[in-house]
Amino acid sequence: MKLLSTNCRVAWPHSGARPLKRWLVLWIAVALQALLAERLRGENHLDYRYHDYQEGNDRIHVRTHSSFLELLINPSVTLNAEFVYDGISGATPTGGPPPAGSNQVPLAQMEDTRTAGNISTAIRWGGNQTTTPQFAYSLEGDYESVGLSLNHTIDFNDKNTTLALGLAYTHDTIMPVFWSGDREYKNGGDALVGLTQLLGPKTIFTANLTAGTA
Repeated sequence: MKLLSTNCRVAWPHSGARPLKRWLVLWIAVALQALLAERLRGENHLDYRYHDYQEGNDRIHVRTHSSFLELLINPSVTLNAEFVYDGISGATPTGGPPPAGSNQVPLAQMEDTRTAGNISTAIRWGGNQTTTPQFAYSLEGDYESVGLSLNHTIDFNDKNTTLALGLAYTHDTIMPVFWSGDREYKNGGDALVGLTQLLGPKTIFTANLTAGTA
């Protein structure tokens, strides 16, 4: 097995509105999945990662390009965006038994690409509350997923206690490629209530309750 991964970061000072916004619009149109709001890091930055995974005899080979952008719009609003493009190729078992005299199950060559991304905006207000709407999108050769979510956190007790509330909705489309048939659709909804409590310098207690339907 061979694994290769590289990272690169580009950072720049906060400069308010710039032509960068037009570039972001293009990025959003091409990519746009759900990313929880992060605490303000104090700098705008763009991260890039390349990941290469390969099994022996070219059984499975996956290459992934991903990037993450965090942009401080103003002291109360932070934009997060993530884009992923990856491809997979190799051989996968067909489900049939090995032929007589062999222990090798039948394999079928396969390849696919995935384009995915998400964008979220963390809006801080009231001194202790953060609201984060999110949009996510993913497209493969036989599957498309669109997701919307809304997360809200409230800090108490000098930010030692945090209450989290969340709602999410997904609409997926299954597009058969290995057999004939019409497209199928799946809709899902999820809700979350969570509590995080700082117990000490190195101890955090978290409890989450989730409910979902599909």
